[in-house]
Amino acid sequence: MRRHTTYGMRRPGTALTCQLLLALLWVPALAAQDRTRELDAFVQQHFEETPVPGFSVVVVEGTRIVFAKGYGVEILGGNQPITADSSIAIGSQTKSLTSVATMQLVEQGLLELDTPVVQYLPWFETADGRAGEITVRMLLNNTSGLPSRDRFLQSVDQSEDAMEEGVRALSNLRLVRQPGESFEYANENWNILGVLISEVTGLSYSGYMQQYVLEPMGMTRSTTALEMFDELDVLYGHFTGIDQGRPANRHFLAEALPAGSELRSTARDMGRYLITMLNDGQYQGRQVLTPESVDLILTAGTEVKLFMPEMGAYGEAVRYTMGWVEVEVEGRTLHQHGGDRITMTSWTILDREAGVGASVLYNGPTLDSYRFHNKTWLAHNLMRIQQGLPLSDFAVPEGPDPNNNDYQLPSELLARYEGSFVSRDGLRAEIYPSPDGDALHLRSRGGAMDYLYEIDFAGEAVAVLRNLSGTSQMRFMMTPDGDVTGFEGGVFGGVFRKRDPKRLATLQEVATVDGSIRSRLPDGWTWSAEPDSIAARNEGSGATLTMGWRDDSWQGRLGELRQGTAESDVDVRSETIGQWVWDQLVIDSAGAGGSQQRLVASTEIGAERAEIVLEAPAGHLTDAVREVLLPLFESLELNR
Repeated sequence: MRRHTTYGMRRPGTALTCQLLLALLWVPALAAQDRTRELDAFVQQHFEETPVPGFSVVVVEGTRIVFAKGYGVEILGGNQPITADSSIAIGSQTKSLTSVATMQLVEQGLLELDTPVVQYLPWFETADGRAGEITVRMLLNNTSGLPSRDRFLQSVDQSEDAMEEGVRALSNLRLVRQPGESFEYANENWNILGVLISEVTGLSYSGYMQQYVLEPMGMTRSTTALEMFDELDVLYGHFTGIDQGRPANRHFLAEALPAGSELRSTARDMGRYLITMLNDGQYQGRQVLTPESVDLILTAGTEVKLFMPEMGAYGEAVRYTMGWVEVEVEGRTLHQHGGDRITMTSWTILDREAGVGASVLYNGPTLDSYRFHNKTWLAHNLMRIQQGLPLSDFAVPEGPDPNNNDYQLPSELLARYEGSFVSRDGLRAEIYPSPDGDALHLRSRGGAMDYLYEIDFAGEAVAVLRNLSGTSQMRFMMTPDGDVTGFEGGVFGGVFRKRDPKRLATLQEVATVDGSIRSRLPDGWTWSAEPDSIAARNEGSGATLTMGWRDDSWQGRLGELRQGTAESDVDVRSETIGQWVWDQLVIDSAGAGGSQQRLVASTEIGAERAEIVLEAPAGHLTDAVREVLLPLFESLELNR
């Protein structure tokens, strides 16, 4: 009898069973595709309604990146698209990564959370002698008692040595509260942690972060190392404007790397970081942190009341947790934090219970939450869409903008506010008519900052500054006769005093062709501009002035200038003028029968030096300094 096999034959019900299995397998796949389309449509609509040149987003669930995409362009007016792999500054989200590094060292026994910082940095001190009371844990929880000053925003030092120099400069500050007792968000805490990391490991902060934090999590397009910026084609973002952003120049703030001044990352890399935090410190089989360390980082260290409508806080208490903020939102406990690098911003939200997270990286400034949906709202709703939940109004401010007013300043009074202003720290601000002449604009530039506002008067002495990023209040200082003498508030730099308009009327504006050097010179001087230098001369006195950029070292330049000059005819000094430290060399050849005196001043701006050379006939250098250098330094802008 022939045996019949079943190969190639259908048993009863087999076709139906296979079809059912295939259908069941296809259901999750189709659901995932629908979810991706829903996320993409939601973000695309947000992009079309948002005045940011471009941004990228990522959504993770469990151990997977489920959505990562870029929208818009890298530079306003350009055509290079942003992708999920574009390197954008994440600002203060860096703090949580500095926490990861710190906890790794705690795990290794190189740091102890409740040990005073001075045990690791014996030279660390504060003006009131209380530095010994500050512990590592207090730095991580922002409870050290150090006040927030953010002087690093004026720094031009691109060397990581600037971190230690900034921490040493805290010896001039007094604590403003008892260490460990209350919260004050201060970048200074994190800069100290960066120096600690370098001290106990023997590596630079960037070197340690790259090798032991970023690379183990697969964050290969993330870095705080300046030497990697060109390799990664990092973005520099956009300054805020009245109606749109303005492309930012290349700039690097080395002093505050651990606090978030420069870390570049990508949406996809941020997704890998979120996966690590959601999975007890493990990424693709590699244990970056122990589960206990992850729990400690995300466990509330201190409670603080916040009024920040843009993050859904209206005066209620939230909990700060080593670089994260723990909040209760719509019945869920979430961890979130943002970052603002002035020209680029970011936001991340983590739901540990649901195993979901989202991050948003904006290639532009923070947006006014009363006019636009903000990055917190976007990140939160990305997470909700992934969970199949309806959209939420979390982080949408309640009510109208409290800074709106109906006051209208008489147009004939606008001119009294116009002018040039300078702060105690040498920051400048200009108030001038808007293009249509119906309002006034204020622009303040210096270091990494370039702020542009429209002034909305709420009275003759009070006003609101407005731009894409929101509003801030300012107050004008006025004489009884109504003359404006200065202003305070609204702009980084504190109090600004108005410069004498009669004296300014005797000066002419000068600038290099590329705009990297701008200043004012007396009317009696003739000048010419090259792409990156200026040459000027006073025909009456015979004095000459040159300003420009050099790529050699100051020490090498000193040797060159001193050749053939007696030591007794040379004076070398250093002086802080405005926001820069100037090295100065004065050569007086008069004593040796010479006919000229020369002053050379140099300051480092990134990898280059700005150099000013003033020459005058013997015996007239002091007069030339008064005539030309004083107004020059009062107006000098260096933007390299």
